[in-house]
Amino acid sequence: MLPRLLVAGILAAGLASAQRGGGGGGGEGGEGSSKLGDTEAIRSAPTRLDIIAASLKLRGDQQKQIRSALDAIQKEAAPVREEMAEKRARIAAAVQDGRPQSEIDAAITAYATSAARMAALEMKAFAAIYQVLDPAQRNNLGPVFGMMSGLFQGKNWNASQSPPRM
Repeated sequence: MLPRLLVAGILAAGLASAQRGGGGGGGEGGEGSSKLGDTEAIRSAPTRLDIIAASLKLRGDQQKQIRSALDAIQKEAAPVREEMAEKRARIAAAVQDGRPQSEIDAAITAYATSAARMAALEMKAFAAIYQVLDPAQRNNLGPVFGMMSGLFQGKNWNASQSPPRM
């Protein structure tokens, strides 16, 4: 029973972290939006590296080192990201097709293994950032650690995003 709950918890956490923010409004003709306005907002939104640099007060050389390390880890994460999407689809298909619980559990376990691999890559990225920092900068790592979850879920780790909620 406990392993089943553990796997279900891991799956729920993975699914929750994969959800995109957003919600309502902003479509064509939506209140307060236009295609031009949306494009400008995307261009002016800070990238993840911008947020990390501001949070940690990075120098230019540190930014380059971090970008290089995270770009390399993004390449490692790409097949894992695709694997997770395939395995999530298998879980949904097994549930939808009314497969036996043992098959659904096996699909969940397979997904959890991939999710754990992705989490390991996210922590590898955090360690890479940590290594570049001066001791004084390391005191401000809290918000950056929060950004690691789901960092490589998209095709570009450095995509523009809203500042993290504190």
